[in-house]
Amino acid sequence: MEIPFMSVCIPTYNRAERLADSIRSVLEQSFQDFELLIADNHSSDHTEAVVASFDDDRIRFIANEWNIGASANHNRCLLEAKGKYIKFLHSDDILVTPETLQRFYDAAISQPNAGIITCCFTFHLKPHISLPFDLLRLKGFNSVRECMNIHSFGLPSEWMIKREILPYTGLLIDSHICDVDFVMKTVYAFDTFSIAEPLVDHALHDGSETTFASSLNGWEFMRFKALEQLPYYSSLSVELKNILCNYLHMTVMIRAKEAIEMRSFHIALQGVLDLLKMDPQLHDYEEDREKVLSRLLNLLVLRKTPAEIVDYMRSQNECRAYAHLYQYGIAFRHQLYSLEKKLKESGKQLQVLGDGGFAGCFLDAFPELKQSVTRVIKTEQNGQESDRFKGIPISSDLQLDFSDTFAILASDVSMRNHKYALIKSGLVEGEHFLPLAELI
Repeated sequence: MEIPFMSVCIPTYNRAERLADSIRSVLEQSFQDFELLIADNHSSDHTEAVVASFDDDRIRFIANEWNIGASANHNRCLLEAKGKYIKFLHSDDILVTPETLQRFYDAAISQPNAGIITCCFTFHLKPHISLPFDLLRLKGFNSVRECMNIHSFGLPSEWMIKREILPYTGLLIDSHICDVDFVMKTVYAFDTFSIAEPLVDHALHDGSETTFASSLNGWEFMRFKALEQLPYYSSLSVELKNILCNYLHMTVMIRAKEAIEMRSFHIALQGVLDLLKMDPQLHDYEEDREKVLSRLLNLLVLRKTPAEIVDYMRSQNECRAYAHLYQYGIAFRHQLYSLEKKLKESGKQLQVLGDGGFAGCFLDAFPELKQSVTRVIKTEQNGQESDRFKGIPISSDLQLDFSDTFAILASDVSMRNHKYALIKSGLVEGEHFLPLAELI
């Protein structure tokens, strides 16, 4: 039998009512060189009848004799698939356009070194995660750092995996963090190509894994848990580990801050306890975060008012990052707190690119860096929300020599655009530039 270019794999369990739409979205593709593998994890509904209603030779149906678990069912797809590439699609998701598989094929041909190809996506056809343009992200630490952003590389339905990477990554681990673990192993060892166009749509409903994880505020929890299991994590320096964990740490702190302001104290308590229990770097940050978190926990247990809690977090001296968050509403990038030393060692100038408000916060929060700033450059003509994803690579009149310049991207609208434009031009985050905020 001739090997298809790709295997589209739909692992499913008790989703007969939604499965037909997923199958139909695959069979209606303009690209034809694929097989459709459907792995049923011992469903008790009429899943098999739904599959049988489609008369198409490209469909292979596999029924497990018992429920082997979600990750094992994904692994059965990986083992049974015959294609050179393996494209997952969950049974409650659909391919948005008939050109979806063609776009993945084109990406695979143009980027033969990419171990995994992803795309942007929608929830109920509403844009969620977007890129300003197609983007090749090189393997290594910075791609792992991108993984800390919850959906930076999409969910399994956005993945197309090159079969050749499986001897390195292995199959999915038997855990609820299997997808997080898999993508963090993959992007460390292999380049990733991300298609800017949203090509997959997710349905949010009570039975979806995405809804369940979101209801538990579990995304950061899962990444904290996955980090220490990664084969390369122990070999990273303390600073690199801190960079990874700080993103997750401050994401939880932002949610806790918002919960305090809204008097949703149970959410704040959950966040503080997660950090005290789960952050593997808690005792390796330069400031005493554990002391502040313990005090914050005590204030929450004592039912102190939001005003009293905010006042404490702003005024405490043990952790500047927390004080900055409560004063400016920004989780500043972890590396900014040690940037003064790096600039002195490299002899580089510091230039701030962005709007006045964010640049002002940066200069106020980091007075020790003021003497290194040679220019503050406004890169936006306006702050229109519609301009967010135009993808322009910094202002046309901007000329920076990155051999003697380190740039801070300080903009609330196009920080993300500028970041990816600089990456696309060959510059390296952390070596040539840093976004102002952790969360962009």
